[in-house]
Amino acid sequence: MTNTDITKGLKIVKTKGLRFGSLSVSCERKGYAIYHEGFGYLSFRGQNREPRYGIKTPYIPCGGKGALQTILDGGLDNYDCIEWLQPIATTTEGAKRLAI
Repeated sequence: MTNTDITKGLKIVKTKGLRFGSLSVSCERKGYAIYHEGFGYLSFRGQNREPRYGIKTPYIPCGGKGALQTILDGGLDNYDCIEWLQPIATTTEGAKRLAI
């Protein structure tokens, strides 16, 4: 799969109701994130961690949906610094979102 193919599959989704981490320790990040159906939620390697427990979380910028749209409009040159995360659903809304 090429970078262009990956970029075409990216969309902006709400993360409300989704938890990230493990079954023993997890956190919920509310906001908008970039999602790819085949890979999961976009996170930058070495960043986007919940500070207290070090849980990896999706990239959710302060600029919200508009900031993410700017990223999608410009595209990403490469995906070397990207990690793809899968959530742990704990709510009904989250479980529905996992079935996208």
